[in-house]
Amino acid sequence: MGTAYKPLGSIVPGSTRLALFISNKALTSNVATLTTNAVHGLGLGDVVEIAGVDTVFDGTYVVATTPTTTTFTYARTNANVTSAALTIAAPAWRNHNLTGAWASNKLAVNGLVTLTIPGGHGLSVKDWFYVSVGDTVIDGLRQVYSTPSGTLVSFRVAGATIASTALGASGAGGAIGKASSNWATLFGPVSAATSEVVSTIAICNGHDAAANVRIALSTSTSPTTAQRIVQDTSIAVGDTIFLTIGLTADTGKYLMVQSNQPDVTFSASAGEIT
Repeated sequence: MGTAYKPLGSIVPGSTRLALFISNKALTSNVATLTTNAVHGLGLGDVVEIAGVDTVFDGTYVVATTPTTTTFTYARTNANVTSAALTIAAPAWRNHNLTGAWASNKLAVNGLVTLTIPGGHGLSVKDWFYVSVGDTVIDGLRQVYSTPSGTLVSFRVAGATIASTALGASGAGGAIGKASSNWATLFGPVSAATSEVVSTIAICNGHDAAANVRIALSTSTSPTTAQRIVQDTSIAVGDTIFLTIGLTADTGKYLMVQSNQPDVTFSASAGEIT
């Protein structure tokens, strides 16, 4: 019986925290427009963290449009802000690039919020996604509660009550961006005629916001809900947790991991039995 330490890097494919620098700001009719000092490479549904512009523009938002290769927009309800250059370029980071779509309508009844996504949302129950429609009650990181149709997605926000409201045409009403990663393989498939005995899984949240993580033991790289052994455990900013699980993974099994934030790393200490 041997022991191995099996590390994994960032588990959110395509979500490297690409650094951007903001050189100009403007806000008209509840749509914020920021200018970068180089080509930004952003697209609809990308999640962007902005810091250092000012309290109107700072925060986490979903890109709604990219009018040029150096400008992007997002929904932000606020008084108009006249276009102005920044004395010192402010930093921003792209956190996710996992598909997104624009939202055309919002409705909330007894805390159940439903958004209409004309182009289709591509989300499933329990997926994590960012909402950025310019509404401080419902904007933010949310988890799918139900998908009544391919163009309707619902989530819960305690106390939310909003009459059915059109959000505008594409680029004006805001957008959603998927936040959860694809499942990533920590190890697997386990070799024929062997088993992996997993003693400890270490999870480190290097992101600047709390993260939720999932772990699954599966016969494929697309685990079902029933195959999850850890479901949406929350990890605070900068924390590392160690799960002592004594799990046996038989021949052909995969140990899979997932997080709704970038900069989350997993590693496992496991022994192989032949």
